[in-house]
Amino acid sequence: MSKLNVQIGAEGSEKEYVFEYTRENICKAEQVFGVSLLKVTGEFENLHSLDNFLNCIVYAGLLKNHPKITKDNVRDIYNELVGENGYEEESLVKGLSELLSDTLNPSGGGRKKFPKVKK
Repeated sequence: MSKLNVQIGAEGSEKEYVFEYTRENICKAEQVFGVSLLKVTGEFENLHSLDNFLNCIVYAGLLKNHPKITKDNVRDIYNELVGENGYEEESLVKGLSELLSDTLNPSGGGRKKFPKVKK
């Protein structure tokens, strides 16, 4: 399982957030926001669906190491992450999406491919 430590804020008043996705927390986030993180195509119907996706992906990643996070404060955290002393939004979303994908589709190491079933 991959982890990503992110520090934001002005020097001396930095906050650290630890993103770590688990299947359990992904399911919880999907229920809270009514979004499927498996069906992401990169295209959204409207700003509301994009906003829900962004909140969901941040919430799911923070839930394990920041259990007091709520649906109500996740947007504030997201705004901090992309604020003046934060990260480029596109870069943040890409990085979190890759971390999410690694959890949903682990590969590498000593992992084996499942054999094809013969008919």
